[in-house]
Amino acid sequence: MEAKLSILQPFFKKSGEAFHIREVAKLTGINHTTVRKYLQEMVKENILAIKEDKLYDMYIASHSLAFHNIQLYYILESVRKSKFLADIEKNDKDAAVVLLNSFKSDDSIELCVIYQKNNEYSVKELEKYFGKKIVMHYHNAKKFHSYLKNDALLFQHILNGIVIKGKITVADFL
Repeated sequence: MEAKLSILQPFFKKSGEAFHIREVAKLTGINHTTVRKYLQEMVKENILAIKEDKLYDMYIASHSLAFHNIQLYYILESVRKSKFLADIEKNDKDAAVVLLNSFKSDDSIELCVIYQKNNEYSVKELEKYFGKKIVMHYHNAKKFHSYLKNDALLFQHILNGIVIKGKITVADFL
């Protein structure tokens, strides 16, 4: 799975772009024959699609459920292992972190921190790693109920999001 995730990194960062085998090999530092084997497997699994080019086939994200599930796993694991999450855990054990449903966008990844202790955390490491802007939303846990009442879009995003750390209870939404 690790080799597959490594090979998919360029597709996660630029899911609208097509890549040649040698380009993926160069970007990932993995031998081109290994890359070819995995790319062909992932086409059969509907994770990637082939885009025919003049000389060589190119590979592109298929935008299938299979691709999005692997992309989601990649984002969740990367955030879970990050200094960003470690800093939150160290400074505010009761904070909740939610990955909002915008991760399918090529432009950015949105995270929401519902905190007990007011603090903003650096996302530079994550932005560099993902090659995307990280859009942060910070909300005080005590005022969270009123935020949700006044912002239906925030409510919808959090409802459709994935809690990476902490918990959000049904009572938070009532």
